[in-house]
Amino acid sequence: MIILTGARSQLSLEMLGGRIHSLTLNSIRLLGTFTRIDGKIGNSHICTPNFSTEGVQKYALPQHGSAREKQWSVEKQSNNVCTISCIVPPDGFYPSTLVLEQRFALMNNSFEHTLTVTNQGMINAPVNAGFHYYWDTPKGWNQVTINKKNISKHIAKDTNIPAHPKNIIMIPDKPAIKLETGSTFSILRLWTGRKIENNQTVFDTAYACIEPVYKNSRYFDSPQSMLRPKEAIIVTLKISI
Repeated sequence: MIILTGARSQLSLEMLGGRIHSLTLNSIRLLGTFTRIDGKIGNSHICTPNFSTEGVQKYALPQHGSAREKQWSVEKQSNNVCTISCIVPPDGFYPSTLVLEQRFALMNNSFEHTLTVTNQGMINAPVNAGFHYYWDTPKGWNQVTINKKNISKHIAKDTNIPAHPKNIIMIPDKPAIKLETGSTFSILRLWTGRKIENNQTVFDTAYACIEPVYKNSRYFDSPQSMLRPKEAIIVTLKISI
């Protein structure tokens, strides 16, 4: 476990999967690790080269890509900044090797997360990227809003809303949270764990996934999504309170 600290902030990172175990800003817990209703352990991770089920059939890629299951290595580390990396070899019918780098920068009231994806292969390869964040909602997500709009129906339906350059998230008993996606990200995917019991859908309530995604599902495998050899994409998010 890698731990970055500020005066009242802390970020914990797991090297298996390059995952965020927890994020606290100004003593407020924002991201966490949760035991889901399906028995799996859920915490925040990147999704690349595909998001969700993109490329699963055509390229035999795992859902959300394989980066979330890879062993990552620390490249640089200080008290409040850490850079980690991993190599993703061709997977299934996916044609190229990718080099991934995540940079985490922690301040007392803000957190910056940068992902760099570089095509190290010899042919073009499709790339999308998502940040699968598990947000702490100890009083449930029925009253969670983004930009003053209640998002509970979107969470229950596992669907998207447009990402704005600056998104204000309100979670009961927490201060306003600013999620800055700039002009880079197209959508926010909204979801939580669920299962069927007695013909009824039962949801997890301790967290809500608010997931900034680089481009929507029609983008992956389009000509625009093709990353040329030695070319890289860099995407950055900022969370602040």
